[in-house]
Amino acid sequence: MKCLICGNEKDFNQYLSLSYLKKCSKCGFVFMAEIQQPEDYYEAKTSRRFDNQKQETRFRNCRNRLDSFKKFLNQKTSILEVGCNEGSFLKIAQEAGYEILGLEPNDKLVEYAKNLNLPVVQGIIETFRPERRYDAIVLFNVLEHLKDPAGALQKMSSILSPAGYLVLEIPSIDSFLAKKQKENWEMITVEHFSYFSQKTITAFLNTYGFSVKQISVRQFDEWHLGIKECLIRLGFNLFKTAERSSVGDQNQESEIREFSQKHPYLNPVRFFLSFLVKVLKRGDYILVVAQKSR
Repeated sequence: MKCLICGNEKDFNQYLSLSYLKKCSKCGFVFMAEIQQPEDYYEAKTSRRFDNQKQETRFRNCRNRLDSFKKFLNQKTSILEVGCNEGSFLKIAQEAGYEILGLEPNDKLVEYAKNLNLPVVQGIIETFRPERRYDAIVLFNVLEHLKDPAGALQKMSSILSPAGYLVLEIPSIDSFLAKKQKENWEMITVEHFSYFSQKTITAFLNTYGFSVKQISVRQFDEWHLGIKECLIRLGFNLFKTAERSSVGDQNQESEIREFSQKHPYLNPVRFFLSFLVKVLKRGDYILVVAQKSR
C-alpha cells in the first residue's frame, strides 16, 4: 500500500467506520485500499434513461461549468473530454465554437452522443491513441472513478499541448456535507477509488507537472437547487435522513420542477438560498483548472 499523493507506505488509518477506505496520516488523502471492480465495469454498466427536461438541466449545468473556466480558453481551443457520458458538455462547448472530441467507454452513451451529432469515440484514456494533441482536457466526475489516476494523468499530460489546460471536477472529501454526514455522505460509493480535497488534488497535480490556476466549489445545477437541499447545505437539521442522503441527487430534478410549478411565488426564495449555498461554498464538488508546466 502506497499513498498516491506523498508516497507514504506504512502510516494509514481507517477512514471513519469504513474498513475498505484508508486515510494517509501524513497528507490526509483518502482512498479505497482494495479494488474489487471488474475490468469491464463501465463498458457493461446499464445506461440511465434520458428525457428532454432532464437533458435541459444537464445542459444548464454544463453551461455553468464552461462559464467558470472559459477565461482560460480561446476560440481556437481544442477540447478533449474524458468520460463524456451522453455528451452534454460537448454539445455546449461545440455551440460555443470550440473544436471537440469525446471519449466514453459505454457503448450506449456513445450512441446517444452520436445521435446529437457529436464526435465521440468509445474507449478509455489509458489506451486512447489520439492523432493529435489537445489544448485542453476536461474530466467531470471521472478522476475519482479511475483505478490508476496517476497513470491516467501522465497519459493526459502526454497528449496535452505545451502549456495546455487540464480541468477536473471531483467530489471534495472536505465539503460541508462530507464532514457533516460522514459515512452517509452520498459520494462515498464503491465506484469511487479516490477522495480528494483541495490540498491533496493540488499536491497530486503538482507532482505530475501541473500548476493549479483556479479552484472553485460548485454543485450540480447550483443556481436551481431545491429549498430542502439548500437548507440542509446551510446547516438546518429540519429533515430526517435515511441511511444515505439523497441531497444533490439528480433524481430530484422532477421534484424541483413540480414544486416550481405548484409554488412559483417561492422561486425567489429558492434562488436566494441557492445563492447562499454558492457564496458559503457548501457544494460537494471542486472544479480545478491546472496548466501543464513541463
